[in-house]
Amino acid sequence: MKLTQSPPAAASAVYQATDPGVFSRALVGGEFEFLPMPRTCFDGTLRLLRVDGLVIQHARIGPHASRSALSAGLQMLLMPIRQASAPSSVNGAAVAMSDALLVPGGSEFHCHCRGELEWAAVALPASLLEEAAEVAPPPVREQGAVNRLRLPDGPSRGLADALSAAAALADSLPETLLISGCAEGLAMSLQDMVTEALTSDASARPFPRAAREAQRIVLSAEDFLVTRLDTPIYTSQLCNELSVSARRLHDAFVATVGMSPHAYLKSRRLVLVRRALQQKGGDPSSIKSVALTHGFWHFGHFARDYQRFFGEVPSATRAATSLRL
Repeated sequence: MKLTQSPPAAASAVYQATDPGVFSRALVGGEFEFLPMPRTCFDGTLRLLRVDGLVIQHARIGPHASRSALSAGLQMLLMPIRQASAPSSVNGAAVAMSDALLVPGGSEFHCHCRGELEWAAVALPASLLEEAAEVAPPPVREQGAVNRLRLPDGPSRGLADALSAAAALADSLPETLLISGCAEGLAMSLQDMVTEALTSDASARPFPRAAREAQRIVLSAEDFLVTRLDTPIYTSQLCNELSVSARRLHDAFVATVGMSPHAYLKSRRLVLVRRALQQKGGDPSSIKSVALTHGFWHFGHFARDYQRFFGEVPSATRAATSLRL
């Protein structure tokens, strides 16, 4: 979904999804792919609010891994609102409650969290960031990479609370926001709070060198996988393609996406199976051939993993697809 068209003064949407694909497609501002952690079920709620061209997104999501590629021309500020005892991780580095991520357009990043996570994000106009950069610390002025910032407690919590409150309006958009000037006022207030948070002694939290190297390996693996979206790929193939040892590949994936290459590739193959079942109608017995094509030889384990992943058995996916044809 692109932010190239002028949206109305105020608009909102709420999405509740047990399908990671549905949740991924609902997010605004780039391309996103979410996967549940192994042996967990996906569950996510997204609240989206547009006010005078500003886009606020607020999500509650269970244990997951994700890959995000932000659209060129955007700047996005992301903040954790509430997270499990184990902190979430971005590009292999832990994100504390007092941290924020400043993401420039065109950049890619990986996240994972082993517990429930609540986060908020706001898409920033380029002009706002240019103004803030004049008085902001060096991290805010860096280009082309995800910046991990430590924000002062007061501005950080104030902005987090404001973003949560704004996103809550998506449940029932008040008529007052549709009155001329109201949406503009809310947008300007949020922009002022973003500027204050970025210019009030924000400090950089550089990504460790080991995390940057792990991220490089995973991004190279993603580049290889994206050229073979309809082909099951296995760990040994990735090792050969990237010229890395199995141990190095394993450590890079665990650090960056929170799961082993085997688990990640298995999750990816389950996603490919679902896409195949949603695209093809016909004989339900062909579910077995789709599973075999994507490397699932034990049908009992396949059906169990599929149901845990998507909240329904493969035949239910096929039946729903057939009804739409």
